[in-house]
Amino acid sequence: MTRLEQERQQLLKEINLWLDEQTQEWDSTLEENAFNKNVLVNQAELNHWMAKWLNTLSEKQKKTVIEMIDHLVNYIANFFHKHSNCEEIEKSIVMEARLFEPSLSSFDELPSVDFYRLQYIEQKFRSRYPLYALVEGGLAGTGHPLLLAIDFPALMSINLKMLHYVASAYGYSLKDPYEQIVLLKVLHAATLPGRHKRAAWQWLIDRHIQAGQPRDLSLFGPEQSIIKEEWLETLVKQWVKAIVLYGLKKTTKKNLSLIGMVLGANMNYQWTKRVGQFASHFYRYRFLEERKEEV
Repeated sequence: MTRLEQERQQLLKEINLWLDEQTQEWDSTLEENAFNKNVLVNQAELNHWMAKWLNTLSEKQKKTVIEMIDHLVNYIANFFHKHSNCEEIEKSIVMEARLFEPSLSSFDELPSVDFYRLQYIEQKFRSRYPLYALVEGGLAGTGHPLLLAIDFPALMSINLKMLHYVASAYGYSLKDPYEQIVLLKVLHAATLPGRHKRAAWQWLIDRHIQAGQPRDLSLFGPEQSIIKEEWLETLVKQWVKAIVLYGLKKTTKKNLSLIGMVLGANMNYQWTKRVGQFASHFYRYRFLEERKEEV
């Protein structure tokens, strides 16, 4: 068994253990970080309230909300891809890789670099973004209405940029429309409630890891949406977070709520960290799986 095949088997074990640990990780953040138990409901009450609220929505209402969020995510993604210089991101990845492979001449040659070195490069770039989310969450935690309003779009933008680096580190170019959609699918799966992540992971594996197979762009027709119904719970939790942070501001006599800033910073930090872990596992597994015939 080659070294890469051993790494692939080890990664599979790591992924299965990681997926087992996903349930209710972010779900429990509201309760775990509560400084004021009178302000934050416990997790059982929160889950019950969300399930009850979602059940009151008709299928038409759910479809309308999903379409709105799908348009928002696509708008953020299109804005990001338009203003994010893919060339510069890929150039920075190649320059980093040249520290290990001086003969590397282009981004297309990146898959030839040793897997462990690519993993190091990916983790180096990825580690920055939870810190950016921490700062952004701290600002939202002040409870200012404008900062709360832009919290979710800003958080999505931070995570999109992080995933761009993760994908690029393994040689997947975001200039390719197919890769842009795969990235959005990974972001969607990574931000689902914990109990849905294993199914979402398997869906990604079944459709987007096909060594030697042509890329099926028909999967992304106009009728195909990125956001699915399971994601509504994630959206509700973002609303609950905003309400809690605004409520914490109202309960303090000062203009700023230190508790809210700490809570907002930690929630966004943990959320982004978990999204990064999901993306890292996916792109590492994809890289090894698509090259298993070569090793």
